[in-house]
Amino acid sequence: MNLTKSDKDLESHLYLKDGNETQKKLFHDLEAWKILKSLHGFKPTVVGTIPLGIDLPNSDVDILTKFNLPSHLVKICYAKFRNFENFH
Repeated sequence: MNLTKSDKDLESHLYLKDGNETQKKLFHDLEAWKILKSLHGFKPTVVGTIPLGIDLPNSDVDILTKFNLPSHLVKICYAKFRNFENFH
């Protein structure tokens, strides 16, 4: 699949910094909690209605990752995020 320039821009989360208020808050949270940095080796991509700007009040965010060994992703997520509220 060939990606257009706008598709490539969506692979980064930096556009959220200049988005609507919800997108700006998402950008701040991703940076403050170093979520994408923690998942860097898994090529994280932020997806969902908030990044698209079509979110509702109860919308959440998903982060797509690429991995070969699910157990490696589980170990990293547990190590980095186990103290987060509602971590399961």
